[in-house]
Amino acid sequence: MANLVEAHLQRNVFKGPLPDATSLANLRVFDASDNDLCGVAKFPAGVTVNVAGNPGVGTPCPS
Repeated sequence: MANLVEAHLQRNVFKGPLPDATSLANLRVFDASDNDLCGVAKFPAGVTVNVAGNPGVGTPCPS
């Protein structure tokens, strides 16, 4: 996935932690809005990130 440029994953039933995408140098857009994700967003600088509608984003994931 090193060449991934856009990831549109909105309105699915994804559950769990946000991925650590810091190694995806070509990523420009990441949209995983309206899922059930948690954790802290880790993306390279310049990435447009939309994680709205994920109540657990910004807080640690439950263990």
